[in-house]
Parts: sequence; C-alpha cells; structure tokens
Amino acid sequence: MLRRVRRVLARLVLAVAALALLAAAAAGALVVYYGRAADAVDVARLSNWRPKVITRIYARDGTELAALHFGERRTLVPLAEIPEHVVAAFLAAEDARFLEHGGFDPVGILRAAVANLLHGEVRQGASTITQQVIKQLLLSPERTLERKSQELWLAGRVERAVGKARILEIYLNLIYLGEGRYGVEEASRHYFGKSVREIGIAEAAVLAALPKAPGKVTPLRDPERTWQRARWVIERMAEEGFVDADTARALAEGPMPVRPPDAAGAARPDLAPEVVEIVRRKLAERFGADALPTLGAQVTTTLDPTLQAAVRDAARQAAADRGAQAAVVVADVATGAVLAHVGGTEPSPGMFDRVRQARRQPASTFKPVVYGAALEAGTIDGATLLPIDDEGHLAPARRALAHSNNRAATYVLSQVGIEKVHDFARRLGIASRLHGHPSLALGTAEVTPLELLTAYGTVAAAGRPFVPRWIERIEVDGAVVPPPATDPPHPGISAATAHRLTELLQAVVAEGTGRGAARLGRPVAGKTGTSDEGRDVWFAGFTADHVAVAWVGRDDHGSLGEHATGAKVALPVWRSAMAAVSEGRPARGFAPPAGIAVHAVDGRTGGRACDLRTVWYVPPRCSGFWIFEQCSPATTTTVAPHLVCSDPRAYVSLSLPARTPPPARIRDGWDRVFDGPRMVLLGASL
Repeated sequence: MLRRVRRVLARLVLAVAALALLAAAAAGALVVYYGRAADAVDVARLSNWRPKVITRIYARDGTELAALHFGERRTLVPLAEIPEHVVAAFLAAEDARFLEHGGFDPVGILRAAVANLLHGEVRQGASTITQQVIKQLLLSPERTLERKSQELWLAGRVERAVGKARILEIYLNLIYLGEGRYGVEEASRHYFGKSVREIGIAEAAVLAALPKAPGKVTPLRDPERTWQRARWVIERMAEEGFVDADTARALAEGPMPVRPPDAAGAARPDLAPEVVEIVRRKLAERFGADALPTLGAQVTTTLDPTLQAAVRDAARQAAADRGAQAAVVVADVATGAVLAHVGGTEPSPGMFDRVRQARRQPASTFKPVVYGAALEAGTIDGATLLPIDDEGHLAPARRALAHSNNRAATYVLSQVGIEKVHDFARRLGIASRLHGHPSLALGTAEVTPLELLTAYGTVAAAGRPFVPRWIERIEVDGAVVPPPATDPPHPGISAATAHRLTELLQAVVAEGTGRGAARLGRPVAGKTGTSDEGRDVWFAGFTADHVAVAWVGRDDHGSLGEHATGAKVALPVWRSAMAAVSEGRPARGFAPPAGIAVHAVDGRTGGRACDLRTVWYVPPRCSGFWIFEQCSPATTTTVAPHLVCSDPRAYVSLSLPARTPPPARIRDGWDRVFDGPRMVLLGASL
C-alpha cells in the first residue's frame, strides 16, 4: 500500500513538474514573442535620467522660504548618501534578492506567490526593483501581457547597461510615497521633518511600507495601518539578515516614529512670497522656463528673515490704522542686496507685489530728481535763492526743498528744463514714463517703489548705478553657477552731484518735513511725499549703509483720510525698518568725494557766511548780514580789507565744486558775484 502511494505521489510530482516546465516554456515563448518589440527602447537614457525636482529658496541665514515644485515634490539624493538601513528596508520589502538576480527573479516570484497564498492577501510583489523602474520610465503603464513581456525582456539589458547601483538610486528617488512626495528624501522631510540621511531603522521601515498603498496609508493619515505594515518590513529585514533579531523585536514593539512638532515650522513659505516670485522669474530668465521643472537648484537670497518679519509688522500696523495697503523695501547701499521686501500687508503666493508692480504718484519724493538735475546743470546750488510764493518771497534752495515748497520746485523745473529732468531720472534708474507737464516737479508722474529705491540708492551710492538684487547664490547639481544676468544698469550720476543732492536731503531731515527721521540717531538723507488728498504717502531715504522706501496708500487710489502725510504715516514705517537694519552698526556720515569743497554759508539768505570788504560805511550797518542797503545818510571810505559776517548761528555747510568760491547774492537779482580772495574761517573754505 505504501509503495503504491509513493508511486502516485511521484507521478503527481512529475506531472506538476511537466506542467510547470510547459508553463515556463510557454511563458518564455510569450516573453520572446512580445518582448522583441522592446529592442528599440533606448535603455541608456536611464543613465541621464532627470526627473521633476524641487528648487529650494532660502533666506540669507538658511531659513527655507519656498520649495518650488512642478507637479512632483522630489529632491534627488545620491545613493552614496542614503543610509544602508534605508536601502535594506526597501530591499526587504520589495526585492530581497535584488543584488543576486539578473533583472527578474523566478525564485522571488514563487516565494511571493506562496506568501500571498498563505496570508490570503497580496503581501509581496512579484516585480523586481529593476522591473518597476522599467515599467515607470521606459514602458507604458498599462497592465497587459505584451507590456509585461517587454518588461521582462528588458530587465537584463537594463542591468547590463546601467548597473544595479544606478537602478537602485533611480528607484529610491523615483518612487511615490504618498501625499505628493516622490523619493525617499522628500518623504523623509515630510513625514519626519528631517533628511533621509538622518533617519533611523524604524523610520526607514515606515518609508518602505508606503509603496504598497501610497497616498491611502501614510503616517499622517492612517498611522495604525502604516505602523502595522512597517513592523512587517522590520520582520523581513531580520529574516534577510539586514538587522539582528533582538533589534528587530525591540523596534517592532516600540512606537511608530513621528515628526517632531517643531519640524513643520522649519520652512516659512509666508515670510516673503514676493521674493520667491522674483527668484522664480530670475531663474526662468537664467535657465529658461522649460528647464525649471528639472533644475533642482538651491537658491540663497539676500533676504534677512528677522528684518522681513519686523518690516511686515510695521507696514501692517501703518496700513491697518488707515484701512489701506503698504509697500516697503530695504537694501544695502554698497551691494544692492535687498534685505527686506514687503509688497503688501498680507503675504500669499502669487500676490500683487506693490514694490514692483504698483505705479503711484511719488509726490514730493520726486522733487530731489528735479533739484539734482538743476545741480548737475549748474542752474542752482544749495544757496540759490528761489521764489517760494507769488508775492516774491525768496528762500535758499536748501531750505525750499527741506520744507517741500511747491513753488520753488516748479521754478527749478522751468529753469533746468523738462528734458534734463527726464534724462537725470533715467540715469538714476527710473524707467517709467514721465510726462512733460510742469506738475512733474510735484511728482505727478507714476513710478514704482522699486524705481524710487533705485533712484535714491544711486544717490546714496555716490552716484554709482544702484541695482537691487535678491539672489546671493545659486547651486545646481552641487556646483555654484553664475547668477541671472541683470539688465544693463542705468548710467548713474557724478559723485559730486550725488553728494550735493545728499546735503539737500539731509536738510530735509535736519530742519524740514522729514525731521522725524532724525530720531534714527545717525546721519540721514531723505524726503517725504504726500499726493493730492493723501492718496499716496511716502518716505524715501538713506543712511551711509542702507536705503529704504516706504509707501502707504489704497489700491483703489482713494484718500487715506484727513491729515494723512508722508511724515505722519510713511516715515514711521521707514524709521522702524531702518532702526531694525541699523541696530548694532556704528553711525557713519556722508563723506564728500574728491573735487568737492565745503563752504560755510548763511542758511537764511543763501549768501556767504562772511564777506571780505574794503568799503566802510558811516554810520556802519547794525545788522549782522553782509548783504545790506546803504545806510542813509551815509558816507563811505576805503579801509583795510575786513570781514563782515552773518550770525554764526545761521551757518550751514554747502558743497561746491573745488576752486569755486561760495556765492555772493545781491538782493534784487539772480547774478552770481565771485569777488575777493578765498579765506579760511572756522575751518570752512571761503
């Protein structure tokens, strides 16, 4: 009886084996028949695989501002930088014989079939890692006998062409791991708040558990089922000898690793979306828009995140008090680096950036452009007496600008001419269209806050073209690449003109409408601006180190209300920003360039502080002014040269080109009188 049973079993085994051989032969024939069509597939392109990847944008201190992705959130990481236990976890879960087979694994297929049959569910896949890469990158995704045959046919070719290391590197960076994350690096950042280079065995097992049902079962959406699957991965790691049994047992009995609470706050996408958009545009200009999805750049910006937050708060407060909007931009004078860029009170991706995009009337912040053109042309200097009303009252240009006198500004424009003002504005960096109406002197032509920053920055930089920049460094594939090309810079102005204009702007702060800026506690040059009915209020100004522009207004161009002025609304925002950026830095003054002589003048009359005379009037004039009418009755006599000086309390400094004596003024005309030898009084060149 026993012998008979043995014969039956032997025959049964032979029959099964024969059937298996026939099935294998049939399968082989199908693979050859359908697989040959895949001979035309270029498997070598896997060597140069460039998938969609994230471009990361950082502040200057490393704070992440944004991760630009183009449909797939992926960050490539070389295989050499992926820990061995991460590789082991995926091999245990997906393809334990990966290092042994030649691309497809009959033993693995049989083992997976048995395991799935015993558990009554699909717990192991039959496709090797090589096949999975082929399916996703070289073939169409449909599940057909023809496509499966081609997958098997190509497996050996692929492994011979690119090698197992490259296949594994591609797989670990390619695979979808749920919640929009592709590859182990981005999944690790998302689920654990750290790089895959830093995770442990349990975390690696969690990642390896995700391909079975990506997007449905994740540590954040279904932690219980995720950890159940991860414990199975740990068991498989022990079975394959990747970890010892005691370690596997301890890990499986422990809790599932979770993301630390503070890890989610590492990136700050709402800090500066305006700068993120600028960087995106600059990258498109530098590399081409089509290259951005696969670029994978690491961009460090010039932005100071602490300053950015402080400036946003100041802008938000000022705008809230008026139910309006605000724009503020702060930059380094020497380098053009933009340190804070606030295009609106409430940041959001794709927001309207009022720094770059809002064209508004600059009001009196444009007057320095008019005065600067006249200084350069020799039409005026800081002591030139200008009409300040229709009754014939006069004031020195320095004082007229300090108090933002409209009559004086339009007079200066009429004397220097529209064309020279237009040209001067272009050389300062203002690109917007400027009209030819006399109201241009009052700032009625619209410009952007960024253009105004460029203009004031050029003056602050001693006339050198000031070009704002937002990008400090770009890395692609680990190599530093040149930054995006900038437009040809505007020509700039002479250092002498810049310094003389700076002096006038210092007077605005010292004694005029910008006195609130003096509270900064360091030398400041700047100008207020208030358009009709308070629709736009401004303060633009600079120190020796930084330049900033602040604007407050309504998007609908409505009035900000009664008593809204640049001095009351915009200047405090500017001062807050400049106080923050200047903290801890020594105060520096504005040093005159070569070719400039500093003179003492009478700040009330615009004339020389002292005048050399050889005529003596009897009786002598009692006033301290050197410009006077003859006393009547009076006689004159010639005497030795002597100085007649104004009240020293009225002295102000005035810069003129070297070897040019300070102006003498006669009461009833505009002629310049240069007479008498130069002398030195109180350290000033006369």
